[in-house]
Amino acid sequence: METAADEPDSAAANPLIVETLSACASAAEWLSALEREPGALGMTERAEIGRLDLEVSCWKNESTPVCADAVAVGAIEPVD
Repeated sequence: METAADEPDSAAANPLIVETLSACASAAEWLSALEREPGALGMTERAEIGRLDLEVSCWKNESTPVCADAVAVGAIEPVD
């Protein structure tokens, strides 16, 4: 997450964010990491981190461990 937060180019940061969805084991772990490094999604420390950030990041990345866990625990809806 820190690497994505340190990347100034958002286009270059996107694949780094996707990598975090596989590096973390669960949605809760990923959200905690994002709270520590909100700059990974271009947010500030004052940002309200939550389900929407997870849902947007999981779009087209449903097979990653974080997104599969998010669906399993009901944090996000499965993609039809």
